[in-house]
Amino acid sequence: MKYLRTSVEDLRRIFERCITVRDIAEPFASFDAHRSCAEIRQFMDAKGYDVIGVRSEGLVESYALRVELSGGQLGDHARPIPPEILLSDSSALLSAFEILRTKRRPCGCGSSVSYPLPKCTHYG
Repeated sequence: MKYLRTSVEDLRRIFERCITVRDIAEPFASFDAHRSCAEIRQFMDAKGYDVIGVRSEGLVESYALRVELSGGQLGDHARPIPPEILLSDSSALLSAFEILRTKRRPCGCGSSVSYPLPKCTHYG
């Protein structure tokens, strides 16, 4: 039997050139900012979502955490999406791993929370 030898460099090259964010991403659910928090929280509970996109004039410009949706409108709880965590769906998967490794993410536990990347997502 012949064994293939794969070096660390070979694996890095695969992740840098062959596997992109699109290959593992899932759609990022979003709602208009004027929608009721109670309605959105019910949706998030049913789907098991911790983070939801918040749309303004048809574009996802911010996000909200399920644990913070206590009342009012979704936009009342919106947090801006920092530009340094945005990736194209054609970005190398290693870029997403680097963001996940170095940036704080929502944990849903009320502690210091800042970025909406519990999973790789894409806007579609």
